[in-house]
Amino acid sequence: MFTTNGSPFTGTIRTISCRPRARLNTRRGVLSHPISRSPTTMSSTSFVRPSANMIGVPFAWQPVASTASWRLYSTQPAKMAAFEALWQTRPGAPLTLFAIPRPDRERNSFYVGLPRALSLLVFGDANATVTGLDRIAPPDRPPLLLTFFSYRLMVLLGCLFVVLAGASLTWGLWRKVPFPPCWLRLLTLAAPLGYVACEAGWVAAEVGRQPWAVYGILRTRDAISRTVPAWQVLASLIAFTLLYALLLWVFLRILLRIVRQGPEAPERAGY
Repeated sequence: MFTTNGSPFTGTIRTISCRPRARLNTRRGVLSHPISRSPTTMSSTSFVRPSANMIGVPFAWQPVASTASWRLYSTQPAKMAAFEALWQTRPGAPLTLFAIPRPDRERNSFYVGLPRALSLLVFGDANATVTGLDRIAPPDRPPLLLTFFSYRLMVLLGCLFVVLAGASLTWGLWRKVPFPPCWLRLLTLAAPLGYVACEAGWVAAEVGRQPWAVYGILRTRDAISRTVPAWQVLASLIAFTLLYALLLWVFLRILLRIVRQGPEAPERAGY
């Protein structure tokens, strides 16, 4: 079996599960900015719905995420091992919570993990054997540090969003009084982090499949086109960069206008 990025299934799951969380996080931050300057403009219950959605999305996708873990391992075991900095093939493999990988020594420093959790996540069997990097030839291993830490950044931000949403939901349901301005400012600062998490996930996915363009079949260095000249590749890159820069400018203009109008005005304006 070969694949260009785990599988179309896992790529689709990553996209459709990440984008809603990024939008919800942005919406919460947009709501927070004007309210932090005038806390009485909106009740804390206004945050209940986006916060509940933020918590519900990852839990709703959990059964699918477990399937995606198995598909990732079955198609790209080197990427899974790099995600977890798993150096040794072992039964009952742990799930890494924190570590500082040492590729030169093929070991981890300051390791903290959940015993047997990786085997349980991938196979549904806490005693199943998970392939480590020792079974992967060094030339076939992905760049470990960038893969490991970009994946950890994505997971860390995802956990942060759940914590922020849980605290906001709890406050909105039980206190029903305006949020402290410091909390609203924190939510505002967290607004762009959803997009950071999405990009970190894609970095982990794309760097983690190196050195393969088609896993196990075609190496990236051999995938360079011999018919498309370099200037056409550069021209395409510049064109896409300008297009996305324009879209970013339009997005920021609309977003800043919504922020200036306040949380109630966008609904009247039809946003």
